[in-house]
Amino acid sequence: DAEDALAYSIEEKGQKKVLVKEIRTLRAENSRLHMETSGFRAQLKRLKESLADLDALDIDS
Repeated sequence: DAEDALAYSIEEKGQKKVLVKEIRTLRAENSRLHMETSGFRAQLKRLKESLADLDALDIDS
């Protein structure tokens, strides 16, 4: 009946709000993790370059 349909609609809207909020949270977390990964990759690159420089110094000695 109409009351049941209205109750279902209200419940559905509540669930949608929860899901939208969860999606926003997950997107923000995904973005943060992407930036963190980029930072780790840059750090790894610098460490590899430093190691190569040290190896070159050992060869020259």
